[in-house]
Amino acid sequence: MGKILTVSIAAYNCERYIENTLESFANQNYNDTLEVFIIDDGGTDKTLEISQKYADKYPEIFIPIHKANAGWGSTLNYGIRNASGKYFKQLDGDDKFLKENIAEFLKVLNNCNEDLIYTPFVFYDEIKKKITEIKKAGEDVPRNTTLVLEDYLSTLYIAMHNCTFKTEVLRNNKINITEKCFYTDIEFVLKGCVASQTVRVLDIPIYWYRISREGQSMSYSGIQKHYLEHQKVTYNLLEYFTNNIQNGEKRKFVESKLLYLIENQYSIYGIITPNKEHKKQLIEFNSIIKSKYPEYYRKSNPLSYIKVLRNTKFIGYYLAHRLRLIFHNMKNILYRRK
Repeated sequence: MGKILTVSIAAYNCERYIENTLESFANQNYNDTLEVFIIDDGGTDKTLEISQKYADKYPEIFIPIHKANAGWGSTLNYGIRNASGKYFKQLDGDDKFLKENIAEFLKVLNNCNEDLIYTPFVFYDEIKKKITEIKKAGEDVPRNTTLVLEDYLSTLYIAMHNCTFKTEVLRNNKINITEKCFYTDIEFVLKGCVASQTVRVLDIPIYWYRISREGQSMSYSGIQKHYLEHQKVTYNLLEYFTNNIQNGEKRKFVESKLLYLIENQYSIYGIITPNKEHKKQLIEFNSIIKSKYPEYYRKSNPLSYIKVLRNTKFIGYYLAHRLRLIFHNMKNILYRRK
């Protein structure tokens, strides 16, 4: 008999957090229901060593894997291929699940048959050392019943953190995530949601998401280092979904996410260090969106200074950067005076 839930943990150099992450699942009562992959993606710290200690104590639950580095998407692909759980959920090695809710979650999952299980998640601010927000479905969304996902895509805030997919849905639809690339969580969510037909919304918070941590992919240093990978994901998803989805609410949902990616990429070019190479890359990005995806170009609504640059063939690129920085600093000064 298979497990109820497979949790796939992407754990690249997570020794600072991994013990806290794994402690959520360290309960022999879960031996028959829970499977946890700890996928050390070519890390060089003690993540694997710490994980092995948990596997030695709870061999029915924890499965440490060490493999060559191939990025976040590769850990997800491994998890989907090898999962024995009825349901599949992704977890980053520096986050965790809310320990007090796991038993109830597993009990509910055992009686579910929907393609997607939607649960609240919490934002934990590393600087403030407290939970700053709990993200859950609106009060108008029915709970604990089978819903047609397409009817609620415009209502639900959908992210990796609140999605638990039926494993067979991911496999039957050959869900495969881009490897050796950051920012692929949105690829997983989009492909998983398009493949899913039904959803059940629960009020059991599961995912504990750390924010304000330096080194995260959306931190300033992360963006500076990986901005072209965000662009790669944007191109990949535009190509994948352009002719791969029918009209309807799912198409609207995908279009809204793709517009978000395009607008975000423009914004990224606005915050990374201005130089000749970045200007050239921005102009090329704009040209590709305009020529290959004119509908998205027309519908996109980037920041005002990007609109000005697009209309003036990017002549004022350096000046726009300087003015944006001055405006940003003035806003911070005014904010501190309040």
